[in-house]
Amino acid sequence: MIKVSYTKYYAPLIFNRPLYNRLLMEVLSVPPEIEGYTFINIMAHKQAQELPDSEGEYF
Repeated sequence: MIKVSYTKYYAPLIFNRPLYNRLLMEVLSVPPEIEGYTFINIMAHKQAQELPDSEGEYF
């Protein structure tokens, strides 16, 4: 979830598109089914999948 927040708020603030894309790929490359973290990982994946749709608003 931290990386999703960085992607959503920090990367656009400093106009860093490579950081934005790298963080999204890192979130989406991790399998969400990790014991004890499944719910938060699924939520992070869902938010990360929606962020590229709004990328044009930031850059």
